[in-house]
Amino acid sequence: MSTKDANAPATEVPPARRVWGIVLLILSVFVALSVFSYDWRDVPLLKSPPNQPPCNLIGPAGARLAFALFMLLGVGAYTVPAIMLISGLVLVRDRDRHVGPRLLWILSGLCGLTLAMELKPDWWFHACQRLNTADPGGFLGHHVARRLLIRWLSPVGAGILIGSLIAVSTVMAVRGRRIVAWLSAALAA
Repeated sequence: MSTKDANAPATEVPPARRVWGIVLLILSVFVALSVFSYDWRDVPLLKSPPNQPPCNLIGPAGARLAFALFMLLGVGAYTVPAIMLISGLVLVRDRDRHVGPRLLWILSGLCGLTLAMELKPDWWFHACQRLNTADPGGFLGHHVARRLLIRWLSPVGAGILIGSLIAVSTVMAVRGRRIVAWLSAALAA
């Protein structure tokens, strides 16, 4: 057993982690094409008969995947490909031994963004109409933000809590020392 610091950066990214990162990067392209070419009329549950052929660039599987993401996350589903892309890059490029916590912070930031959409549903009215969904935050936003946080904390209290979640998630995912370095470089310029 080595006496090296457990938090010290590794010299090289482990091959298995690099493979998972590449898989995630490729999947992010499929999810992006599915989400951005989503047409609710491709989904048999929403329209009978559905579009034939489907408008979704990934076909029926892409239409169903996008439908599931929009129902779960609402308009926040548009951020999923970017989150997958960032997570894939972290897996491929980051030499730290433990990237799991960073990936969890990235995921919690996505949840925070989804919850935040329920704070101003009027802003998302047209997007919800186009997606044929009632809630801008999807199932997650409706049940956690609207039925729990807004109900018990008011929109102001819920906004403070959700904004804090997004801010902390961002700082922890990017790492505080990098933010300090960026600010120092910007102020020195």
